[in-house]
Amino acid sequence: CFRGKLPDVNDEDDTFGPIRVVEIVGVDVNACGGTHLKNASELQVFKLLSVGRDRGHIRLKYITGDRALKAFNRSLALSFGVGKLLACDVGVLESRVAALLQERKENAKERKELSEELASAVGKQLGAKMSEANEVENQVLQFYRPGADVQFLNAAANALFEEHENGIALLTSDDVFLLAGHPPSRVDKVKKQVLELIGGRGGGKPGRVQGKATALEHREDSVRLIKEILTKDALDEE
Repeated sequence: CFRGKLPDVNDEDDTFGPIRVVEIVGVDVNACGGTHLKNASELQVFKLLSVGRDRGHIRLKYITGDRALKAFNRSLALSFGVGKLLACDVGVLESRVAALLQERKENAKERKELSEELASAVGKQLGAKMSEANEVENQVLQFYRPGADVQFLNAAANALFEEHENGIALLTSDDVFLLAGHPPSRVDKVKKQVLELIGGRGGGKPGRVQGKATALEHREDSVRLIKEILTKDALDEE
């Protein structure tokens, strides 16, 4: 159909040819967009999908005839199929799905809390281990946990440095890492070499660098490198 003003019927330009205007009394007057029906019953069924506005015009989206019937059959088959999977009647399908989504939300919250508790316990254990080291260069450790995300690694680091204030830790997972230390100057001294060794890219706040890494198989080498740098630094200060 035409947007806005219809072409002037007196216009010599006959590009459009004859224009059929359809009027629904009290509702709308618009140019016909086809297809023409002899009787509205030929539609069989009419399903209005959506009503929206587009630049001042009302846009209707609908399907009719065989396409509407096929869409209805697909929707019905889907409803019964999902109902069978969820062991419930189609009539209570919506409430059943809503309950499952709420259960999923609660389970996710519980998993998050358990993950935070585990990270805290891991961090405290690492902090206690670091506290056993007397020399500065020995207050360096690495921790690897498959499947852990950066949030878990940061939570573990927080608990670690609450347990033991000074040191450096390289915490890693499948393809993520966190290099954390206190005081922050220690991390600044080693982060460039460590990132090169583990193929790491990322950033963070003072005392922490986190991101993705492509060569985390070198994490033990990274710990040795950190110890070497800190040992040299300690000797230089003497």
